[in-house]
This record gives sequence, structure tokens and C-alpha cells, in this order.
Amino acid sequence: LLGCGGVGRAVLRIATSGAETSAFSFLAVLDSSGGIICDGDVALVKAVLAHKEAGHSLASFTGHGKQGLPKDDVVAQIKAQSLKFAVIDTTAADTVEELVSFGASAVVLANKKPVADASAENYKKLVSAATFRHESTVGAGTPILATVRRLRAGLDNPTRIEGCMSGTLGFVCSGLDTGKPLSEVVREAKALGYTEPDPRDDLSGTDVQRKALILARSCGLDHLEMKDVPVEPLYPPSMGPENMDVDAFMANLGSLDTDMASRVAAAKERGEVLRYCGTVDVAAGKASVGLVAVKSDSPLGRLQGADNMFVIHSSIYAERPLVLQGAGAGNECTAIGVLADLKEVI
Repeated sequence: LLGCGGVGRAVLRIATSGAETSAFSFLAVLDSSGGIICDGDVALVKAVLAHKEAGHSLASFTGHGKQGLPKDDVVAQIKAQSLKFAVIDTTAADTVEELVSFGASAVVLANKKPVADASAENYKKLVSAATFRHESTVGAGTPILATVRRLRAGLDNPTRIEGCMSGTLGFVCSGLDTGKPLSEVVREAKALGYTEPDPRDDLSGTDVQRKALILARSCGLDHLEMKDVPVEPLYPPSMGPENMDVDAFMANLGSLDTDMASRVAAAKERGEVLRYCGTVDVAAGKASVGLVAVKSDSPLGRLQGADNMFVIHSSIYAERPLVLQGAGAGNECTAIGVLADLKEVI
């Protein structure tokens, strides 16, 4: 297991509790400081989890006859055992070369960067190097990639997918539906902890852009890269991080209210609402991200709150598209997606 932050700890917590404990044997757990060779010792894994939940680094771990080791030493010991093993990546780092170098028989990702920020060439290298699953990179525990995989296996290739892929931006759009100004909704979302400390990390649309690219590549558009997916931020460049700090951004949010209110009102006159969507047009070979108007009585139009939703069109699902809805964030939800992927490949 690479990464022992919120998602990584949730993976360990779920995997070492209940009747399914014996289904997963952890060879090692690593964070940015180092790692522990666990060799499938559930009691040791639980001790490592407790150590991390207390806020300590793995380099400082001692117990059960083990101590923290440098990362390279852990990797070398694993490789020396000549075992078949899977690598789970729950970090937020660009780990493409590292994942390939492990020589693992399977790779499971919650980390979006290896599959989104990687070039098309490196992406192809990664997915061809091992049995590969990355469900949690797009829908957390909502099985959008598994659904796409099954449709393609059944020769009913998706032709178009529209998705609300950000719980934060879903919350914002639901607030706009009620007539609230954009500035009020963003401040409310920040106060509730729904946004990153800098709300522009959400409002930029970059996270949705990554998810849309991953989804597009999973649909066979593996030539696309981040630069090929246009994205519409919900603030102008003049309010970007390079021009003002977070406090100044929050103070100037009101300047965006009039334009957004006009867009909301125009959509309402047409019987529509605004949703922040990633769209993969498989037939046209492209993807895009931004604020779109959808019919109020459509699946995306009826979506409220922080749930994710994916609307899949295909030959079979032409008149009535296939709709998936569920939680798209949260450590436990993401961890369940990781463990389901792991169960498939080990």
C-alpha cells in the first residue's frame, strides 16, 4: 500500500475488520517517510494503522519486532521475495514510473495523477504493465469505470457520457437552483468543509477535468491528454492564485454574482438548470468540462446535493440512458472502491 493518508488508512481499517480480514494480506505499508514490512501480519497492520491515526510517520514506527525502514529498502525486500503482488496507490503523487518499476502483477489506483496527468504514452505503458484497476479515481465507490468496462466487453460501446463528478460543485449548483448568489453558496460550502481550504481548487474544474480524461481514456480515447480537455473555471484568471490570495478571493466573490445570476435566470426561462459537468463525446473523440444547462426534469437536472451522477448513452441505452448515482467522495467510499478493485485482480 502506497500512501497512508485518509484513503489509505480507510483501506487498512476496512480490510482488517470483520469476516473478510483473511481476504487481504498486506506485504508492506508505505508513506512519504518510509514503510513497514508487514508480511500479512494482521496485528502488525492494525498497529501500523493506529500509529498513523495518531499522526505519526511510518519512519518512526517500532513494535511487533519491526521498525520503520527507508522506502527503497522496503521495495527492495519485497522484490527479493519474488512474489506475485498488487500495488495500491492512494497517494496524490505522480507515480507512473514508480508503479511500473515495482514489477507488480496488478496495480490498483485511487490516485488520479498516474492516469490523468501522465502523457498518453505513459498511460499506455502503465495499463499494459499489469492487471490494472482504477475505479476510485473517478466515482470513488460508484462503479462508473466497471460499468463502462462491462458495456465495452458486451460490444455496446458508450457513445456519450455526461457526469456531475464533483460533490462540491454539485452542492454549489444545487444552491444556485434555489436562487442563492454564487458567493453565498461558495462561502456556505467552505464553512461546511465541502471545499478545499482554497475553494479555487474546486472551482477551477481541474479535478473534474482529470476525471473526465480518465473516463474518456477508459472509453478508448487513450490518445487524449489533459491539454486536450477544455475546462471552464467558475472564476476569471484575474482572481486566480497567481493574482490574489484566498482571503482576497473570498472577499471578491460577490463580483461574480451578477453574471452567474443571469445565467441561472436564462436557464430557468428555458425550463433548465445549471450543472457542472464533464462530458465525454466518444463518437466525436473529445471531452470537455464546464457549466452546462440541462432540462430541469432530466436525471442531471433532478440531481441535488453532493452526489455524483453519470448518464451513459450507447446503442442499447439510446432512448433511455443508463444512469448511475451515488456518493463520489469520502475516504470510506473511496476505500470500498479500492478494495473491490483489489478483490478482482488478486
